[in-house]
Amino acid sequence: MARIADPEMRRHREILTISCKLFASKGYHATSMSEIADAAKLNKGTLYHYFRSKADILHAVYSTIAEAIDGRLASIPHDAAPPDALRLVIQHILELHAERPRELEVYFQEQRHLSQWLPKAQVKALRDAEGQFMKRVVAIIDAGIDSGQFRPVESKLAALGVVGVVAWATQWFDPRGVYSRADVATAFGDLTINGLTA
Repeated sequence: MARIADPEMRRHREILTISCKLFASKGYHATSMSEIADAAKLNKGTLYHYFRSKADILHAVYSTIAEAIDGRLASIPHDAAPPDALRLVIQHILELHAERPRELEVYFQEQRHLSQWLPKAQVKALRDAEGQFMKRVVAIIDAGIDSGQFRPVESKLAALGVVGVVAWATQWFDPRGVYSRADVATAFGDLTINGLTA
């Protein structure tokens, strides 16, 4: 069974990657299923075997990224000091970008428009997942404030700032450039922690 499933899973993943390249360069709305089929070297009938619609592809991208982020944040030790935990949040998102650069780019690029593209139930589920992610970051900042390691700030605004800075990195980061991901993670971590330190 696994031998049959593996090629299916690989092809599914390839279609997601190809779709994300088109979504990132042209935008979701301007990309057609025909273009995705052509880029994947499939006929449209075969493409529809994997995904019933373009919206299904976008939903798969968001679900995959939401699950990956949740899994990474769950791996942060519960007893980690707030500054260390916040650095790990930044590091995990940048590492996820290394593994799924196009998906994460599309995730942030199309985030504001989800309600136009997806059914309400799917949008709600994805927004709930985003909300849980933000709650985790806010909780880390609140723990730092409570322990005296961070100065008193509006924790939700601070969390939005942290996530926003890292999200923007997905738009400009080039692994062949001057800075490595470790450089970016360290710099962003330092800026964030120094800005919050009591």
